[in-house]
Amino acid sequence: MNNNKDLRNISELRLWKSNPRSIGTDAYEALKNKIKRFGQFKPVIITANGEVLGGNMRLRAMRELGINEVWVSVVEPKNEAEKLEISMADNESAGRWDELALAELLEPYKDEIKLEDYELDLGYTTGLDILLARLGPEGEEIERAVDQDTTDQKLETYLEGGIRQIVLYFSKEEYEQVVDKFNQVRESENVTNNTEVVLKLFKVYEDTRNKV
Repeated sequence: MNNNKDLRNISELRLWKSNPRSIGTDAYEALKNKIKRFGQFKPVIITANGEVLGGNMRLRAMRELGINEVWVSVVEPKNEAEKLEISMADNESAGRWDELALAELLEPYKDEIKLEDYELDLGYTTGLDILLARLGPEGEEIERAVDQDTTDQKLETYLEGGIRQIVLYFSKEEYEQVVDKFNQVRESENVTNNTEVVLKLFKVYEDTRNKV
């Protein structure tokens, strides 16, 4: 029973050549595992002629898994710009995750869920295993912003500005070692901030490789 789903033979569908999204090897294998476990619970977005605008990675995975029928939703974009809009709308995440609430929900099931198969967009991309290690009972909770308006304002400033950041997580012991090493490099190389330290280390690494 298909519950009135629009099902198409997979041979009728084709990948969107202009698709701007990609996927890493580990994430792709995780996607295939989810499809094997749960089946297809979200339709692939296609045009009337079978071009896939939303679900290109899923289509690739289903082909490799030998799936013949695909649940689709047909859209009718007027032009290439609308194709891109539909693709972005299908892949965007409008809501926000409450990190601590999610960690509390996950804790009882951490041995049942393959945490490393999931990545969440929290303003940065992180795995469920990292989230639980950071916010679960055995991890150290990081203080969260209470004023959501202030958080939104900072996010808007960040997105409109020319500065980007990388978030790294360490255990307490590793953190102390990293801070100590950063301070050593700052003093020995006469640099003023950690960004300059990282760039300096990259340069040393590149110079060392070029000499090999």
